[in-house]
Amino acid sequence: MPLKTKLGRAVAFFGVLAVATPSVARADTVTACMQAADKGQAAKRQGRLLDARDAFLVCARDACPGVIRADCARWLDEVEVRIPAASVRVQTDDGRDVAARLFVDGTEIPNWSPGRTMRMEPGTHTFRAEAEGFEPAEETAVLAEGEKARLLTLVVARPKNVLGPTSPLPPEEDARSSRPPMLVYPLAGIGVAGLAGFTIFGLSGRAEADDLREGCGRTRSCTEADVSSARSMYLVADVALAVGVVALGTAAVLWLTSR
Repeated sequence: MPLKTKLGRAVAFFGVLAVATPSVARADTVTACMQAADKGQAAKRQGRLLDARDAFLVCARDACPGVIRADCARWLDEVEVRIPAASVRVQTDDGRDVAARLFVDGTEIPNWSPGRTMRMEPGTHTFRAEAEGFEPAEETAVLAEGEKARLLTLVVARPKNVLGPTSPLPPEEDARSSRPPMLVYPLAGIGVAGLAGFTIFGLSGRAEADDLREGCGRTRSCTEADVSSARSMYLVADVALAVGVVALGTAAVLWLTSR
């Protein structure tokens, strides 16, 4: 084959290739634009407004056909209006701003700063702040469509078990330290029982002594056996009184020294 013929065919081949390549690329771009438009519409219907926004940004590019681009630009404007936005600040319980890490729905927000506006899907979200030296703070909020100026303040507090050198005792520990020893209660019970025994046996002994005086006492004929019963009653009464007084006195001392 003559050299001129070979060169002519090569030139013709590369010329056709140069013309066809932009057409193929153009077809791929149109397909991508149409797919992005469909994806955005589906996400919009499902309430996934952020996903819809990302898809409409793709099909609203200048590279997309005019008809698709115009529809996507309009849909993008509609979605932008509906997407809610919120900002968060973190403060201590005495009103001071504090540096913290912010988590939304369990995911940390990178490079977050106080007051930064965050676009979010409408619905319920959980905000959590973690600051060094403080207990985490968490709050759940419902963001409505179109809400743009929602400000949330998360308040972090010092851990309750961290006490300074001059900090008072926690209420539970302070109340525990002021409680009387457990021995006070049984001692008080023994004291009351002793006084009750003194009263009962004392009255019983007195009753027997009165009977003796009215009976054999008048004739001076009382035997030792007659008298011993009354004496026993008085002895038991005296012992019960001594035990009751000692027990109550000890309980009182323990109660007073524990306060």
